[in-house]
Amino acid sequence: MKILALPLTLIFALIISNIIAWASFVWTYNVFTHEEPIMVITFEKGEGREYLAKIESPRSLRGEYLIQGEQWRIDARFIKIKYWANLLGLESRHSLDRLQGRYISVQDENSLPSTAHQLSYSEGSHFAIFGWSPFLDIEYGSSTYQTIDPKKKFTVFKTPTGIITRAEAIVKADDNNWLQRLWQ
Repeated sequence: MKILALPLTLIFALIISNIIAWASFVWTYNVFTHEEPIMVITFEKGEGREYLAKIESPRSLRGEYLIQGEQWRIDARFIKIKYWANLLGLESRHSLDRLQGRYISVQDENSLPSTAHQLSYSEGSHFAIFGWSPFLDIEYGSSTYQTIDPKKKFTVFKTPTGIITRAEAIVKADDNNWLQRLWQ
């Protein structure tokens, strides 16, 4: 019986250490790939290349802004936290600064009217000791842009290293009832 005790204990210890290793891997992966929605934007077509951008945010950033061009862009100030601080539960910070229209052609960008709107959304500053922060990695600007499509809604996400955009089709109420449309 004593002969089996050592191998069984060793096997049990290896199984427990593998479970701990996998759990820490999954937790670390989730920390470094976390995406938090910070804004949803939709568009209504105006005259020519004008669009009305409608913004909604979980943190009370709302409004309608007239922009010009074929694309839209959102700019943000970003404070990236060091990776080891992410593991401790600290998250990067952001401040949405500007919404503006863009033209696909550089010639159009330089010759046609363009608009930019200041957004009044700020997350504040970071912890510092005598101007030095042990958690701060770097401060920089992050930007994302997409082609304007009134049939899509765009969600802007904050990641540990910047902002990104994902688009999805807007589903109208009557589009949900496909079975009823079959019989008409």
